[in-house]
Amino acid sequence: DDISDQWGWIPERTKDHGTRIALMHGALDSLPGGRISENLASQKDLDLVICGDQHGPKDGDGDTSELFNLETSSKRKLYYAMAPEAQHINQNFTGSFLSLEIDKNGKVSSCERIEVGEIRFVNETFEFDQEIEDIQPALASILEQTIERPPELTSIRLHLHGYLQSEAFNKLHHALTSLKQEWQIIKITNEVNEFAPEESVTDDNPLIGKIKQAVDVDPSITPNMKRHIIDLVKLNYGRWL
Repeated sequence: DDISDQWGWIPERTKDHGTRIALMHGALDSLPGGRISENLASQKDLDLVICGDQHGPKDGDGDTSELFNLETSSKRKLYYAMAPEAQHINQNFTGSFLSLEIDKNGKVSSCERIEVGEIRFVNETFEFDQEIEDIQPALASILEQTIERPPELTSIRLHLHGYLQSEAFNKLHHALTSLKQEWQIIKITNEVNEFAPEESVTDDNPLIGKIKQAVDVDPSITPNMKRHIIDLVKLNYGRWL
């Protein structure tokens, strides 16, 4: 647990040393920035620095991550092994292991990541547009990566919010019902406020009253703007969900 001297113990190179490889943990919250020095190989005259499981890139893209991009790794002689599986819902990378081949002079002759991960996490947020007529294509696009996936290795979390008109909402409800039939272990938390159409909307309507209270306490809203706000609410009452 002592990280006061992470690499000072590494001896200077001598003539009888062969290939010098440092195997390190490589990522600890207590280290500066959570990482070892990027130029450790040149600092300590090492042929290669290989770091252990860093739990994968936070953004889920190993190719663009400075830790896991193989071209960057080659230039620094510093390789992170990544993780064989994604660890939690906020990671959507495919787990892999790092394969390195080194020649007798300590040069990396072959390097690749071999994907082995089977766990998949889907964590998406979708905001509805009230003009949308059918949510099914959007849902299908989000869930495309789960097609023919085993439920025990797949976790899905969707945040769907916005405003839909009645017909589109009914289609969404149907799509979620179908999804529940495919994924037996599923929980749907549904918070919907539905505004039913009325023949006329008067100023004593509870919604109109709440909106008036809200705009009255906002000094940035002019009297003319207040009138327009109320007129728009009355005009669209019953069309919004």
